[in-house]
Amino acid sequence: MKYLVAFSLLILFTISSCNTQESKTLFRQLPSQTTGITFNNTIVETDSFNIISEEYIFNGGGVAVGDFDNNGLSDLFFTGNQVSNKLYLNSGNFKFTDVSASANIRSGK
Repeated sequence: MKYLVAFSLLILFTISSCNTQESKTLFRQLPSQTTGITFNNTIVETDSFNIISEEYIFNGGGVAVGDFDNNGLSDLFFTGNQVSNKLYLNSGNFKFTDVSASANIRSGK
């Protein structure tokens, strides 16, 4: 449950890529080296911070899709529970640029 967002995306891509015929698949998994998206909502459990003490934190953060820079492409905003939030601007062709620092995105911690 530590990587709920990444795990959910992995499940979605795994299910969609089960079809072995490339021409009939709707989705395919792209590595982070290709897309530029490296966000991971890592949650570190301790004796005092765990599924028993913080039941809802393991539901994950959130993902928003919108055209934040008004260029006609869908950009991505990821929220983290114990990690910093990230804003990725879409450059086209499934390539994204992390502009969190220059956009002064505050931490999700």
